[in-house]
Amino acid sequence: MKKNNTILYYGCAAQARYASSNHGLLYSPSQAHLFNFSLARTYLNFSNGFRAFSSERKRQNSWKLSVRSIYMDSVNFTKHDFINALLKNFKQGNVYTVLVKVEYLDSSGNRAWCMLNVQKGIIYRNKSDFIELVKEFFDEVYIGYIEYMSRYHAQEVLSIQIMYILNNDSYRQYSLKNINKEKLDKNLVNVKQTKLDFSESLLPLTTNEKFYGKRLTPILDYKKQFVTSLYINGINFIKLVNKKSKDLNQEFINFDSKTRFYRYKLNEIEYIITVSNISKTETVKTIYLMTGFKFKDNILDKELTTKIFSRQIGNTTIEFDGADIINKEIKLKLPIIRLNYKPFTDLNSRIGTFDLETFRDYNSNSAVYALGFSTLSMSKTDKKTSMYYLTKDGNTSHEIIIKCINEMLSSDYRDHIYFTHNLGGYDIIFILHALKLENKIILENKLKGINTIVEDDKKIKVKKKKPISDVNKKSQNKDHYEISTILRDDRILKCVIKVKTPSGYNKITFIDSYNILPDKLDNLAKSFGTEIQKGLFPYEFVKSNTLNYVGITPSIEYYKINNEVISQELYNELIVPQWDLRKQTLHYLERDLLSLLEIINTYNHYVYKRYNVQLTESLTIARLALNIYLKRYLGDNLIPVVLNNSLFTSIKAAYYGGVAEVYRPYGKNLRYYDVNSLYPFVAKNTMPGHECKYIESKKGLKLSELFGFFYCKVTTNNQYLGLLPVHNQGLIMPNGQWYGWYFSEELKFAEVNGYNIEVIKGYQFNKIDNLFSSYVDDLYKIKANSEGSEKLITKFLLNSLLGRFGMSIFKLKTDIVSVEKAKKLAVTNYINSVKAISDTDVLISYNKEISRKLVEEHGLNYIEILNSNSKLDLEKNNSFKDVAVSISAAVTAYARIFMAQTKLDILKNGGNLYYTDTDSIVTDIDLPDNLVGSELGQFKLEFKLKEGFFISAKTYCLILEKEYIKKNKNKDTVIKAKGVFKTSLDVEKFKSLYFNKQDVEAIKSNNKTNYLEGYVNIESGIVKLKHDAYTKRSKIYDNNGLWIDTKPLNYQVSNMLEDTNSKPLNSPNNNDLCALIKYNKPCFDLIKYNKSITDLILYLPTNKAKFINYAQLESMINEAIHESDMRVANHIKMLIYSLTGILYHGKDGTMYIYSPNSKKIYIKYKKNNKWVTFWNIKYHNGYVYIKNKNKFYLYKG
Repeated sequence: MKKNNTILYYGCAAQARYASSNHGLLYSPSQAHLFNFSLARTYLNFSNGFRAFSSERKRQNSWKLSVRSIYMDSVNFTKHDFINALLKNFKQGNVYTVLVKVEYLDSSGNRAWCMLNVQKGIIYRNKSDFIELVKEFFDEVYIGYIEYMSRYHAQEVLSIQIMYILNNDSYRQYSLKNINKEKLDKNLVNVKQTKLDFSESLLPLTTNEKFYGKRLTPILDYKKQFVTSLYINGINFIKLVNKKSKDLNQEFINFDSKTRFYRYKLNEIEYIITVSNISKTETVKTIYLMTGFKFKDNILDKELTTKIFSRQIGNTTIEFDGADIINKEIKLKLPIIRLNYKPFTDLNSRIGTFDLETFRDYNSNSAVYALGFSTLSMSKTDKKTSMYYLTKDGNTSHEIIIKCINEMLSSDYRDHIYFTHNLGGYDIIFILHALKLENKIILENKLKGINTIVEDDKKIKVKKKKPISDVNKKSQNKDHYEISTILRDDRILKCVIKVKTPSGYNKITFIDSYNILPDKLDNLAKSFGTEIQKGLFPYEFVKSNTLNYVGITPSIEYYKINNEVISQELYNELIVPQWDLRKQTLHYLERDLLSLLEIINTYNHYVYKRYNVQLTESLTIARLALNIYLKRYLGDNLIPVVLNNSLFTSIKAAYYGGVAEVYRPYGKNLRYYDVNSLYPFVAKNTMPGHECKYIESKKGLKLSELFGFFYCKVTTNNQYLGLLPVHNQGLIMPNGQWYGWYFSEELKFAEVNGYNIEVIKGYQFNKIDNLFSSYVDDLYKIKANSEGSEKLITKFLLNSLLGRFGMSIFKLKTDIVSVEKAKKLAVTNYINSVKAISDTDVLISYNKEISRKLVEEHGLNYIEILNSNSKLDLEKNNSFKDVAVSISAAVTAYARIFMAQTKLDILKNGGNLYYTDTDSIVTDIDLPDNLVGSELGQFKLEFKLKEGFFISAKTYCLILEKEYIKKNKNKDTVIKAKGVFKTSLDVEKFKSLYFNKQDVEAIKSNNKTNYLEGYVNIESGIVKLKHDAYTKRSKIYDNNGLWIDTKPLNYQVSNMLEDTNSKPLNSPNNNDLCALIKYNKPCFDLIKYNKSITDLILYLPTNKAKFINYAQLESMINEAIHESDMRVANHIKMLIYSLTGILYHGKDGTMYIYSPNSKKIYIKYKKNNKWVTFWNIKYHNGYVYIKNKNKFYLYKG
């Protein structure tokens, strides 16, 4: 067995699952890392418990062979076994890139996968250093393991896969040569320089000039208005200053007669300090070297009291009380969103549409059997469309796809933009696979001397030439079809295909129309009133043996809408004497092509005529809305681009979404209200501007004077409604005490309603009024007074702008690259997504900025890597220039304030709350007349309900009053259940969920996408809806055990900042322990960690050792991640996980903490109906030590 083909398998339970598997999908919801890969099909047994799989074929550059894997059972996924697994497979002297993913059963029982980490570079120089690196890496991975399995409610962990790439050769020529490593400073200021500026070595930390040294007496002019000379050791210092200024092309300096000069000496170095008064309490100081060089200027001191003064140097101001820093302020210079759009004089009419139809082949995988396209010019001819059908136009799916693409690339249809509905989720997978396969075929033919040329007459000509020599192979290795893509959230938004012709390049572009018109095609056709409407088609009737079917119309069971069989009346209209599948398919396909083309053409003309923007310039509706806003409504307003990473991270922590809560699970005679355009309405409030400063005070900040985003301590008043959100496995609105980042106006609202808010630090912004008022008012007026397509377009534009500002600041690049190129990128750039689309090519999305951290983890020279990428512009296009998370965070906060005030008013007026979503409320009283109507921001009464069942967020059943049935398409119920077909649920099932406390079954659609083999299978499966799924509020039960009401969760989390009054532990490594973190919940009194991150100790009194609420600890961990070192937070999280066993809530058991006496605590979990001791804990000097494998030790991260 060749080593580079080896896949090692650890643990017997998972081995059986993978032995028969030939493919896998890797997916990380939080970071969107993706790999498609094929597992080898044969394996050999080894005596050490590992199993090795070996590929039967060898391809030197194959991605699936470059990525080697080690598999582990969840039971064996420990640090000890993890280290041993890597030691057995990694060889000293090598460089590796390592990633880890986990396979699990999700809450619906489906297999799912997620990435546990970004790729890690590990150099195996010697065994001891290697073990330490692996320990640290395991800590990071284990945290991801805990977090994702909890977040996605994993029922069972099937296996853990450690993937690694041997990366010795990637950038080997740039290995480090004893150069000191440097870290890029991502803070708000240059920490080293700021510490120097504000130290005694530069200027005494006082405004008392007696400490500035010897005062010097200058010579004044005859009018005594300015200084002419200042002699020091016989040399005129004033002349030295102005000579130095002239040499540096600086302005001539006139010293005012009131300027004071001091000769200051420190560490044998002499300076001249000049002091000038600005006011009675303010002075400005400049420091010169004795050579006349201006060393530091514009030092502004301000006396606040007899003891307190502030000093400003550059953008930083620090307030001192004696030698103590009590306040800090850092002014940030934020770039501004600029309008870079020029007026268009011509409408882009080179547009078309594309679509394909699939069936299940003999392997039960989706394959294309019909496809086609149309353009505006073509639609005006008798031809209208160009379509291809399997068995008539080709013998394989691959063949008809290539024929269609070639025609689109011909001179008649090149340079068109082809809109495809759901391109990124479906069509593109088949297209990319066919093109990559064809590229491979063409390359093989080239090497044999057969050349393929696309001529303008649309035909492919084949010319025989001499076989290509080895010397020329590299130059001839270019793909025939050159492909470039743009991804967003792991979906392809845009794909450009180019081919070289004798006359130049022919190009076509695919764009996913769903992203600019986010609705089903049949709904769009109705709203746009297209001449051709989308029809009905029996998709499941199409099989390999029915492609040429001619006969009676397929039975009614094949015709469905939203997974529900159509009515007999509608079916009767579809019956024809002789039903021909090919003709019916092409007729259906043509209707889809022409219907979408008419929609896009109408849309294109509308936005061009009204706003002078091109639809073809936008890939999403949010981008289109932003283009319109910037061009027509921005005016003189200044919106900041929030690119500073620290600022972005802090505001992102204050960016919470809408609130969906169940208050009472069941009620009668209810009202369901919706807000008219909630987010656009609240966007008319005052918004954060472009002037920003960071402020922090040990005395606390006065909330009434603040506007911006702030970190604070929150203490609630235990009322029925929670008023501030917390991220905790979703969004909750608890009671209790915690720390977090919030928008100032939401904090003020909470404070007015009884909360105690202690503001610690944050970002103060200036205010902008009416930033979005014109945009919102204009579009809402159009929406209210229009119908059809104009109404729908305006609705999309109105609702899509504001969220666009909240995008990530980092711009990703997407390429189709070779395996070798992908390996190099894994060493230098953080990868967002990777999909293998052939044996030698991957579709990769990555951060364009080369990461110094990642480069140096792989032992490479960062500067030389930059030089090797000489075409890379570090200042260009690495981040978006039109994102402002401050806007999006403020808008969502204003929306929560509006909804919370309405709910408080309902309670105040004697009403009850039953359910709320982002912009809707269910209650049992009528809202006041002034709140209800058709105006922007008013509520509309959507339904009156006989009964309502509210099982969980996004899962409810409404039984309507008679007068509202017609409004609901003549249906007497409204059923919503996120992720499942609502047609698979009914009132009786909701009654079982609520009254009987029984789980019920529903049908869920599941897409299985395989880029490597080029198919997407859409399947349906049975899932269970849990009757007790709702956990965002504490449930209240009646005497019969029936759930009747709720109250906020009790959430108690302390600040993760260090307590400077703590004393070090009386324990080993005593000198390293430095920070004491207090946690005031009953279960945890305090946690300690050390500065060098080697020891972590938990104090847990035995009399309080009960079930631990992991949810309440999550916020503490998240705060540690934000406020402290990431490794500290990871270590804390690992230890808490070891105590809570949050992962062990699946089918095979549970975990709990057990204290048999006052000296010991055991962690037990149930496995195969037997209780097993997982950890035990021992006291020493009042602190807890953790025991594992019969050895007591401090928990080592």
